[in-house]
Amino acid sequence: MSEPTDPIDPFPTRAQPPVSPFPPLEEPTAADPPSDWIDAADAHDLPTRENALVALGRFAFPPAPPLDEEGEAARARRWTSQTVLVACVFLMIFNAGSVQNWARQQPP
Repeated sequence: MSEPTDPIDPFPTRAQPPVSPFPPLEEPTAADPPSDWIDAADAHDLPTRENALVALGRFAFPPAPPLDEEGEAARARRWTSQTVLVACVFLMIFNAGSVQNWARQQPP
């Protein structure tokens, strides 16, 4: 039936593990050369370049001047009008069934 060279265990555990491409954790890794590191260097002090797309957008569409009192009042009216309108639509949609039930209960 079975050859004597076949392992007894269906999942042999005595086999050698595969060779890892990574170095073992027990071995220390090589340190950086001393000339590779500057103690006084700080990456946060470096100037950062602005994104080219952001600069193009600012050039093509400059920011508008700040609003005066009338503009602020108009913005507030638009905001409140939109909020009231959304609330009314929400209530009309979700109360449509209640209106139908009320209409069915009324005498003819």
